[in-house]
Amino acid sequence: MLISEEIKALAKGPNKLAYRYKGLLINSYIFHTKERDEGKKTQNFGVVNTTEIGNFSYYGKINDIIEINYSNLFKLILFKCDWAKTSLTGIKKDEFGYTIVNFSRLIHTGQKLQDDPFVFSSQVETIFYIQDAKNMNCNYVVRVKSRDALDCNISCCL
Repeated sequence: MLISEEIKALAKGPNKLAYRYKGLLINSYIFHTKERDEGKKTQNFGVVNTTEIGNFSYYGKINDIIEINYSNLFKLILFKCDWAKTSLTGIKKDEFGYTIVNFSRLIHTGQKLQDDPFVFSSQVETIFYIQDAKNMNCNYVVRVKSRDALDCNISCCL
């Protein structure tokens, strides 16, 4: 039986050396960590992960960008995020249908063994948050399109 190089690379596990980035360009989307965007007028740290079953959304802010390499055959990009609690106290809709996210209540913080704050870059879309002037813990979600007309399957660090 012939085993593909990709399966062999997965069986060996990732390289011992991983890379961390503060910014990354993936498929014409720019992603930054919260730290990199602090004090800037633009924002590229907001992400949403929408489930295929039930069409449920998880809203997050990127804390870390990690690249894992498998025998130089392929790379995986992971985002470590702060995820807003998904109950009514964490995510709700206002009277106009806008989504409001409360980041004072987090889930999957990594403090418990079953917590998983990581997501693959291919599983999220970029969004940005507008802070509510009345309630500083609440943020309005704004979905965005790619800033670039370029739509190719590339990634590079920023």
